[in-house]
Amino acid sequence: MSTGVIDGAIYGGPIEYEQLKLNETATHYTRLNMLMPGWTETFLANPEKWNALSDEHKAIMQEATAQFAQDINDWLAEGNQSVVDKGDVFEFATLPDSDSKELTVAAQEVWQEEAGRSERNKKLIDPLVENAKAQGRL
Repeated sequence: MSTGVIDGAIYGGPIEYEQLKLNETATHYTRLNMLMPGWTETFLANPEKWNALSDEHKAIMQEATAQFAQDINDWLAEGNQSVVDKGDVFEFATLPDSDSKELTVAAQEVWQEEAGRSERNKKLIDPLVENAKAQGRL
């Protein structure tokens, strides 16, 4: 951005932009009104190794992964707010709520297409739809 090759970036929250020092060149940050919680964390395991674990060990891994995801969510939320509270890192703008709602509505075709590909995908999309409804986007 500092050389003018690109004009902007879509990456993450304000805390990540600040940590990468993107705010030194990009002084404006637009909040996209993401549906929260909006973070995802992924745990990958070799199915043969996973299936070889005892139920107790699987439960330990699931609990640890869930705790990790919660910790990351809390860290990002607190970190993003800390950047806002500093008051001088970015000039913030926010999409109007009506635009955010239109984006969510427009995404439904893609969400439903993905949900239709497999039961696994549907299990991931259904909570997104429920969250969007709970937050008045659908």
